[in-house]
Amino acid sequence: MSNSVRRVFIISLKTRQSIRLIKDLYLESVEYLSSPLIFSFIHYRDITNLKDLSIVEYFDFSYRRATVKPKRDDFFFFWELGVEEEALHKKLSYLTVGFNQLNPYTISENVSDKLWLHKRLKDAMPPYICFPKGSVLQEIRRKLRDFESEDLVIVKPRKGTEGWGVRIFPIENLDALSEYVSKLCRGYDVILEKFIRPSRSSCNFVVRIASAFDGETFRAESSFSILAGQTEVASHLRGGRILSTYELFTQLGMNYNEFRHLIKVRSQQVSYTINRDMSEENMLKYMGIDLVFSDEKVFVIDVNPRPSGLQYLRSLENPEKICIFGNLHRYIYSSSK
Repeated sequence: MSNSVRRVFIISLKTRQSIRLIKDLYLESVEYLSSPLIFSFIHYRDITNLKDLSIVEYFDFSYRRATVKPKRDDFFFFWELGVEEEALHKKLSYLTVGFNQLNPYTISENVSDKLWLHKRLKDAMPPYICFPKGSVLQEIRRKLRDFESEDLVIVKPRKGTEGWGVRIFPIENLDALSEYVSKLCRGYDVILEKFIRPSRSSCNFVVRIASAFDGETFRAESSFSILAGQTEVASHLRGGRILSTYELFTQLGMNYNEFRHLIKVRSQQVSYTINRDMSEENMLKYMGIDLVFSDEKVFVIDVNPRPSGLQYLRSLENPEKICIFGNLHRYIYSSSK
């Protein structure tokens, strides 16, 4: 293992959020490591020349600007890349080929594909059907009549993040549902899922878990929750309320410790399944996993390789404590090319 300090480059288009993030990550690194990591922010437009990177970094409890050349032991993390995030991630991943990447493009692209995710995770996700781009109204209506759901369904583009294009419909409202699917199919493949109502709650909520690789196993160490109305999409960008998972379960009168165990088990299973047959270099080492609960079963409704909302993450063990990368710090520190 190299004795030099390792740097983690956060590449993003969100300057203010990233500046705050590198500070939080450094302070977290101080808790986990005797020699903390250096966290640096690069705006995605400034990464054309890897020999002369203009960065803002947080180290030794202060911000500073610098010009650096990445070393092979350094890591890159792609985050908050906007509406064109997949194309931008592909470009940035190519520019940083040969360096350590926490969320490499190929596996990230797979995970962003909801059809791939359904086929990979199988019954860990809700029942679904897929409508290919260009599906006609008559065929859509036929498939919907055959779909087994006694209540609500949720419609989403095959690729998309943070609730874009996502709507919830009563299954019996066949005309409006068919029209909306048909409209989306003009430009996209469409996934329709059975809507999972959270158990013991009159509200809709999602628990977002941060799952990270520590060099040996995946650990779910932190989370936050998004609370919405009964038939509303649980998304912060769609007006959902963000709160700690402990606070959510307490408000709903649910046993936090019981569900915390389920959260950890399911998240670890999902992380392993996603990375099955992948080399360590190509693994998705950090991801956001969205979970819902129904009749004591935990369903996965999405996995994000560039998870938003990192500033809201709190430790599952100590809800007052900020926890973002967790034991991923130790993996980064101990890794070498």
